[in-house]
Amino acid sequence: MKKDSIQELLAKRAAGTLTDDELTALNSLAGRDEVVAGAERRAVAIRGRRRRVAAMVAGVVAVVAVGLTLLTPRHEEPLMAKQEPPKQQVVADEVLPATVEAAPVQVAAVSTGETAATVPHKQKQQPKAVQAGEPVVTCNSQCDADSVINDIWKFLTA
Repeated sequence: MKKDSIQELLAKRAAGTLTDDELTALNSLAGRDEVVAGAERRAVAIRGRRRRVAAMVAGVVAVVAVGLTLLTPRHEEPLMAKQEPPKQQVVADEVLPATVEAAPVQVAAVSTGETAATVPHKQKQQPKAVQAGEPVVTCNSQCDADSVINDIWKFLTA
């Protein structure tokens, strides 16, 4: 009888004359709710497996990409500090030119009329070779502040 009633209800459904009460009866006789719930559970399980597999594949691809990036040799030379031998430079004394030793000068005493001891002039030394890394600022008592500052600026910008 159950089969006959299911057959009759399916025929009415195919003809389009099925009422709402008959539709609920057909669903309950065929066990539609249990079938749909089981299909839904299987679909959720399949989607979950697909997501896990996709996440695992993405993780493996990321790990392989990072590994290849870190392990591939680079064609760049590593940065290394190099020390070149210092070059010799001659620093010219721009402020004061070199002078030649003069003959001793006799100084006369004003009050007594006697001649004082002779005082020789000192010769200024020629500039000597200076290593490139040594700071050089030449000055004596006749330097003004601007020339000293200019010499320091030249040294710092060289």
